[in-house]
Amino acid sequence: MRCRAVFLCVVALSFGFCSIRSAAFQAGPGGLREEEIRAAIAFGERNEPQPYLLRHAGRPDNPQVVAAVYTPFLRVAFLSRAAVDRGARLDPEDIDRGVTAPLVYVAFRWYCCDSGWTEADAAALAASEPRVLMLPIAPSAPQFVSSMDRRGAVRPVWWHRGTAVVEAFGAPPPYEDVALVAAFPVGVLQSGRPFVIYKEASGLSSVRTGVVRVDDAAAWR
Repeated sequence: MRCRAVFLCVVALSFGFCSIRSAAFQAGPGGLREEEIRAAIAFGERNEPQPYLLRHAGRPDNPQVVAAVYTPFLRVAFLSRAAVDRGARLDPEDIDRGVTAPLVYVAFRWYCCDSGWTEADAAALAASEPRVLMLPIAPSAPQFVSSMDRRGAVRPVWWHRGTAVVEAFGAPPPYEDVALVAAFPVGVLQSGRPFVIYKEASGLSSVRTGVVRVDDAAAWR
């Protein structure tokens, strides 16, 4: 049994990354090459893919995870695993180019808790919409919105609330408290790169800062 690209395209359309292509497989500009797609398919057939982790930017021994990261390779691997679970198998031509586009998806958490807020302050921040940024690599990552140097900050290519974006390519929600999924150019995944999710309300601010750690990035594909 083969899983066709038409099905994948229908699923992907609701998130704006489906594109029309010829029947012959052609890698999108800057996306995964065919041999990389084959490798990702094989990985998903043989393994249970797991997202990469964007860990807290504080002390190295802080285990807190700020976000889950999905590279193009991982997205294809998750699709392959989902096909296997249905009793199907993917070929490279089954994968829509939008899935392999040179974007990294970052599923940001908004986890508990900030201390020192009054009940009213906490309520105001809870009602505020979260925002995300990628910051330039610096000696230390910001722990407060007020200390963020936003010069050179990059906003996401797009973002969506909730986890439907990652579920569309077969990945389960990585955490119950994921606030949004944002896409950034894949080339930004460099060791030391900080990403922040933050809220501002009534002069107050709260931030969660994650960083690409050297040991983690060495194993990313």
